[in-house]
Amino acid sequence: MRNADATRLYYALQILSGVPTWVVMSVYLVQERHLSPLQLVLMGTAMEEALANAGMSSDDMDLFIPHQANLRIIESASKRLGVPSEKVFVNIERYGNTSAAAVPIALCEAIEQGRVQQGQHIGMVAFGAGLTWAAAVVKWTAPVVSSPVPAEKEPASASVQR
Repeated sequence: MRNADATRLYYALQILSGVPTWVVMSVYLVQERHLSPLQLVLMGTAMEEALANAGMSSDDMDLFIPHQANLRIIESASKRLGVPSEKVFVNIERYGNTSAAAVPIALCEAIEQGRVQQGQHIGMVAFGAGLTWAAAVVKWTAPVVSSPVPAEKEPASASVQR
């Protein structure tokens, strides 16, 4: 699917908001068999809309935490938004796509790594089953106490004394 087709589908879904999503989704899946092209468009578009609603631009984001579907989609959304790679949190190489847990896991890791600080603006976007998506820009107001992740303990000695 070309980006133009995915964009048309996105706006068609907005117009057809009274039609159950599964009906539109079923028609779409029969034609395409996968959602990656649509995700390429929607992840960036949803984040752009959230930023616009907050009166912000991507330059105002201190950290971008996208759904960890696959690296190509993350890179596409980042490129569309003009967000440099150092402002994008990626952990897909460690966990793969953890579905609905992807953004919360990434946020917790970003806090643990000291990448989230009080007063920063964090953009988060996710894409889910049933052709759903959401994006938010939050100003982190909670104090952040980053605790280093404990190192793995050495295994106990296997020797047995008799």
